[in-house]
Amino acid sequence: YEKLAKVRDTDPRKFMIMYGFAGNLHEGPFVKLFTGIFGTPNYSMSCGPLCEVHHAPSLFNMTFVDRVDLGHCNYLITFGRNVGVSAAFASGPARAFIDATERGMKTVVIDPHSNVEASHGEWVPIRPGSDMAVAMAMINVMLLELKKYDTVFVKNRTNAPYLIAPDGDYVRDKASNKPLMWDATSGSAKAFDDPSLGDPALEGTYNVNGLTVQPAFEKLKASVAETTPEWAEKRSTIPAATIRRITKEFVEAACIGLTIVLDGYEYPYRPVCVATGRGSANNTQGLRFYNVADVINTLVGAMGVPGSLVHAAGSK
Repeated sequence: YEKLAKVRDTDPRKFMIMYGFAGNLHEGPFVKLFTGIFGTPNYSMSCGPLCEVHHAPSLFNMTFVDRVDLGHCNYLITFGRNVGVSAAFASGPARAFIDATERGMKTVVIDPHSNVEASHGEWVPIRPGSDMAVAMAMINVMLLELKKYDTVFVKNRTNAPYLIAPDGDYVRDKASNKPLMWDATSGSAKAFDDPSLGDPALEGTYNVNGLTVQPAFEKLKASVAETTPEWAEKRSTIPAATIRRITKEFVEAACIGLTIVLDGYEYPYRPVCVATGRGSANNTQGLRFYNVADVINTLVGAMGVPGSLVHAAGSK
């Protein structure tokens, strides 16, 4: 108390509180209340800025947590993640996983150790910390070998068509400062929200504002040009043939283009998911890996639709 009183009397900003993982979902508001009364803006809670499991979804999908729609998923790939079974109690995710397995869902567990989920599916051993290499190789296979992805989703629900300048930033409209896309219909650059935008280009090289530019999708393809399954095998110990097979199965199971009617509403149907967890996210480049894994889901449109990776609203 005496030390806290001294800090408050001199400069409250010298006090910082870092709150742990265990109970902050419920007690977090009291931390904010305490620091507000004390007079310091300096607090940190591990379920946010220090934990990729929550920080990555916040950056990528504006949500605190993500979940697998096990009720409709048919092909699940997990990297260092348990969906509930390993907890050894009858939780909701555990029951949902067993129900999905009995229904016929295939689970591929990419993990250094064989967990409970792996005993109900396929275990793919991996060298610890090499998850990024496998994910990059999967994107390589999807874009450069199979050349199959959800074009409609990628064009309309992602920033893949945004034009990228040589400095890595978006190419922007000089008047509105809005990011530009290349309209293949008119053969010109237009703002992303231009009502006359016809068909956003995903590939190609264009001259805009005196710069040689490309869509972000083209940049993504170039970034994985050398991350072949053979390249990933040397780093992860997973055979190149296994990476190719799993990727092909995943893309085929994604049902790209199909829809499903639930409660009278029609939704895109993408019954696949790549799910990452603390086992992979807490390694070096864990945050980046989490986002790259989400890119795999995004490429087949398996994001926020039945059977895919879904997100809890808000940060409750």
